[in-house]
Amino acid sequence: MVNDLDVNLTEEVLNQLAMEDSLQEEFGQLSLHILLDVDHSDCIKLRALVQNKVMLLLVDSVSSHSFVSSKFLKLTGLTVVPASPKQVKLPNGQVLLSDQIVPQLSWWCQGHTINTDMRVLDLEVYDGILGFDWLKKA
Repeated sequence: MVNDLDVNLTEEVLNQLAMEDSLQEEFGQLSLHILLDVDHSDCIKLRALVQNKVMLLLVDSVSSHSFVSSKFLKLTGLTVVPASPKQVKLPNGQVLLSDQIVPQLSWWCQGHTINTDMRVLDLEVYDGILGFDWLKKA
């Protein structure tokens, strides 16, 4: 097999690429923006309402999934359900575990009500992350 650079891809290289792809599917991932201070980052942020509470959302195509902060859930009292455990890798190498989900979390923004499945994660800066899974559907 030859790639776009006209370099032969050996069986060893193909196996390594397949292994990396499978690891990427196992782990969720978040971008560096989730660690940055809200006032200093150049990214798309939305303010939404969830049960009359303001929710600060980061729109992030690098994040594999959509997430809601466990702190925000305590504030709103939304119900969570168990989900298959998923490890989520932060840009600094730290790995968090997400084993709960809020199915069809209803949020209001710019005159529209939107429902999004969101995995629960301990987020510090944002109340929620709209990841690649949400962008694919939008």
